[in-house]
Amino acid sequence: MPLSLIEAIWHGDMPRVEDLLRQGCRLDGISPWGETALMAAARRGDPGLVARLLDAGADPNVAGSRGRTALTEAFGEDCLTLLARATHLPGRLAAIKHVLFTGVVHGLLTSDRFVEFLPEDLQGVHQRGIRLVEAADDLRTSEIEMILGEDEAPEVVGEYGGIALTRVCGQSSMRSDLEPVWALARMLLRHGARPGAQYHGVSPIRRAIESLDPTLVQMLLAAGVDSNLDHGDGVTPLMIAAGELRDPDDRRQPALPAEVFEPRLDAVIRLLLQAGADVNARRQPSSGPGRPWGGGVTALIRCASCFPLNIRILLEAGADATARTDAGTTALHECEHPTAARLLLDHGADVAAVDDNGETPLHKAATHGRIAMAEWLLQFPEVRGARRRDGLTALDCARRTGQQAVVDLLVTGEASPAPGG
Repeated sequence: MPLSLIEAIWHGDMPRVEDLLRQGCRLDGISPWGETALMAAARRGDPGLVARLLDAGADPNVAGSRGRTALTEAFGEDCLTLLARATHLPGRLAAIKHVLFTGVVHGLLTSDRFVEFLPEDLQGVHQRGIRLVEAADDLRTSEIEMILGEDEAPEVVGEYGGIALTRVCGQSSMRSDLEPVWALARMLLRHGARPGAQYHGVSPIRRAIESLDPTLVQMLLAAGVDSNLDHGDGVTPLMIAAGELRDPDDRRQPALPAEVFEPRLDAVIRLLLQAGADVNARRQPSSGPGRPWGGGVTALIRCASCFPLNIRILLEAGADATARTDAGTTALHECEHPTAARLLLDHGADVAAVDDNGETPLHKAATHGRIAMAEWLLQFPEVRGARRRDGLTALDCARRTGQQAVVDLLVTGEASPAPGG
């Protein structure tokens, strides 16, 4: 769709919006940011603009990235009411679960508010479901037992048990006493909560992995979770364990000392492998808007840049050290530590491998200031002086990115005989 429509909405430029609508611009296209024009208007909290787009034919049921719709983005009472009435029933139910699964609250968008827009005969089950999830979030065991003892419990658990289980698993990273978490997870599973439930990549097994809780991971696998459960774009639990925890801003990432973090991660990876996780599964190119990931990434490639100490586990399980992403990147390109690089080399990795841009692992090390890796790679004559497709050497890359320590190393290293391996 023309991005100028969304830009006009962002700036509140109604004359420009009207001009584009008269021109018959596409209303329901999804931008690279994963939103429609109606979603942008909803987030602005402008009921007049929302009403104008609805009158022009904008479809409130179109979903953007991560399952978001105009209703899930609604800001303000008037926008919420307009969009709730315009959205079909499946969309209203999906909005409730979007909030509960993701924990994202925007404006007046709360699960309780959405229930008000459901038919009366459905409100009771969904109100109980919301209570179940909220109680799970706080580990209120007695309240959960009461809900599970009610006549409507099977229907409530069928609709909301997986979400409640996801919330319980997410609590594991926030507590020192894990017994209540495990007990509540077992209770929900016994009452029929679906261990493989997920919503756009959010699932119980993902939260258990992010919490680095081997007990929960084992419990979920024993309950029937597929060790290769696709979390979208081919992302598997093993990929999540191998590298999806690296974001320091992720509040779910445990702030644990290395002596605790590393054994737990080791145990989680081994459990997944024992359960049949495909060690060479490849991530697919991102199919959703606003998610510019390339394809072909394996757990080993992710692990090489995030948790190099776990490379050995994956290699012993049969990970292909020569695997390439769709862009030609190998694990050695992503590697940050010589110890891990030696393991890769022992399993067939090529130190002179080039990606689609002609970059070798030395180019990557130079660009990102990985001085230990650059020093280790200089022992191999075949990487010295190698040029990318644009003609740049590793030294050029280091200079361009201001990696002075690497520049000094390469100036000396490339001019001297190769050291012994």
